[in-house]
Amino acid sequence: MPGRPLRRRTLDVPARTGRARRPRAPDPPLTGIQRHRRSLSGVLAAVGLVLPAALDIVPVLVPLAAVGLVLLMAGAAIVHLRRGESKPIIVNLLFLALAATVAIGRSA
Repeated sequence: MPGRPLRRRTLDVPARTGRARRPRAPDPPLTGIQRHRRSLSGVLAAVGLVLPAALDIVPVLVPLAAVGLVLLMAGAAIVHLRRGESKPIIVNLLFLALAATVAIGRSA
C-alpha cells in the first residue's frame, strides 16, 4: 500500500543452528513479594523434609516434599539459566540431586 511505511524485523541468527529467531527481552527484576514467596517455599520444603521424619508423623510426606523440592530447584535453575547466571545453577543442581536422592531413598 502506498501510504504505509515498511517495517523491518530484526532477527538473531545463531551460527550453530542456522535457525532464525527473535531476540528475547531480558527478564524483569523480582519484586520484594516474589523474593519472599520463593524464600518461603524453600523454607517450607526444608521443613517438609525434616519434620515428618523427625517427629514420626506421616512419614510418607518426606518423599513428597523431596519431589516438591526437586521441582522447585529445577524451576530455580531454569530462572538462573534464563538470566545468564551460571554460578547459582550449580547450587540448584546440587540441591536437586540431594532432594532426588532423598525422594528415591525414602520411597523405596
